[in-house]
Amino acid sequence: MKLLQKFQDDRYLVVKALYGGEIFIYIDDRAQKTQALGRLKEDVDLKPFWEKHVKGEKGFCLPCHLLLLPTHKVLVGESSTAELGLTLERFKEFKNRLKEVL
Repeated sequence: MKLLQKFQDDRYLVVKALYGGEIFIYIDDRAQKTQALGRLKEDVDLKPFWEKHVKGEKGFCLPCHLLLLPTHKVLVGESSTAELGLTLERFKEFKNRLKEVL
């Protein structure tokens, strides 16, 4: 795994990483206690999204915008999981590998 971008504050951890030859976005929302992993078809710079979040741009929802980018994703909450082209198993593999490099 190679980290390509990482942004973090008190609420969010957002990571873009190259894993298994593919580019993924990982989002951990500590306030909502949700996590998401999405696979990108093409590379996208996450910095403009993060800057809008930091500026507190009215009506801007960071995870909402980021989750529109990948076509395949898995969303994990406290009591539910949604596999939309990616499996929970892939999510767990990615997360375990991410812990090793952070």
